[in-house]
Amino acid sequence: MRETIRMTVHRLPVNAWYGDQTVDVHFPDDWNVIAHWPRTPRPLDDDDVLQALRRPCGQLPIRELARGRSRPVIIVDDCTRPTPAARVLPHLLEELQAAGIPANAVGIVVATGTHGPPGASALRQKLGDVAWSHCRVHLHHDQQGLVYLGRDSRGTPVLVNQHVAAADYVIGIGGVYPQNSTGFGGGAKLALGVLGRRSIINLHYGNSSEQGSYNIDNDFRRELEEIADMLRLETSVCLHVDAHREAVRITTGDHRAFYRDAVAFAKGPYRAAPPQDADLVVANAYPMDLSLTFLRSKAITPLLRAAPSSSRVLIAGCPEGVGRHGLYPFLDRGPAARLRHLYRHLLVHPRQVPKAAVSKTARLLQPTSARPLSRPVWLYTQNGALSTRSSRPFRATDSWDVILGRIRMEQAGRRLRVALYPCSPLQVLGDHGSDSRLHV
Repeated sequence: MRETIRMTVHRLPVNAWYGDQTVDVHFPDDWNVIAHWPRTPRPLDDDDVLQALRRPCGQLPIRELARGRSRPVIIVDDCTRPTPAARVLPHLLEELQAAGIPANAVGIVVATGTHGPPGASALRQKLGDVAWSHCRVHLHHDQQGLVYLGRDSRGTPVLVNQHVAAADYVIGIGGVYPQNSTGFGGGAKLALGVLGRRSIINLHYGNSSEQGSYNIDNDFRRELEEIADMLRLETSVCLHVDAHREAVRITTGDHRAFYRDAVAFAKGPYRAAPPQDADLVVANAYPMDLSLTFLRSKAITPLLRAAPSSSRVLIAGCPEGVGRHGLYPFLDRGPAARLRHLYRHLLVHPRQVPKAAVSKTARLLQPTSARPLSRPVWLYTQNGALSTRSSRPFRATDSWDVILGRIRMEQAGRRLRVALYPCSPLQVLGDHGSDSRLHV
């Protein structure tokens, strides 16, 4: 008679903006599973949001700043970020109305950067019915409808969305989440999403990426601060969310007056121990699990920190499938794409190219036996179009039992130590204030 193995079930959220459902993943009872849930405060109520808008940091209240203005524009981060703008926009529109600006005079620019356009239903959910129905909503396009503002002090040509350029009061709504290039998002980083592709290329290729170090004292962010001033980003609304995409903290005002405090908060409740010597590391990509494209930069940090011998699993709904990014597409790049990548480096940061070429050649010449062991990343997804394909570096399936079977084979049937990260894109790995880098 076959032995019945007792299992412990963990319920995890998936499909941000597309139903926000849950999936159950189970582990044998004799495996030691440590689930690193964030320790966030209670969700905000409407009065919390209203008080934050009426008591901003470092500037007058919005209803006073907006008085005498007629062309306000609100920049909102897109659906690749979990920011619940719908919790803020109705109250923000009331403050603008108190200054004499009706909702139908307010523009909303969705800061897509070089990302693909979000689905209409997801975007409506993000903005909420009031803003969707009464405001003028514009999807940013990084190659159309741009205005040239000049060059910043580092020589980057600043091309910005025409609606932002024409505004007489610019407000931003975004979230403060770990971010690969600038340490954390939010604040001046929101300006990147309304720039032209030429500007975005210069910023990405002309500045060193922070590679997950959580450091905000970097040239990339300093340049974005300057560009945010050029496009007159006057008031910022920064949100933090919990593991279920509920807003738990809001700060408004001049981002330069509060941004460091917002980042310090992000290093508190979201802090989690790195996987260290765990035999199995499981990262759930919610609430940034829209597509394969954004899993690589938003969700895989715990997997990159795993030991070479560890098994690795990524969980993601991927309701938008592969997704799209104009600079960093998901699919393996062919010769033409690699040449474009090299050409951009040569144009913007020529001194990096010879050094990078030497480093890559050294890795290729290294004996295979000397290279660290790298196990595949098993992708557990309910998206049927993805569950039968394997795209480097993921091997996808819609069966958790299949993944458990593969893990048992990789780990020779041992009792495993498991590190589970229920919302890895929000989580900060390491000690409080840690600035250790990820080596990818």
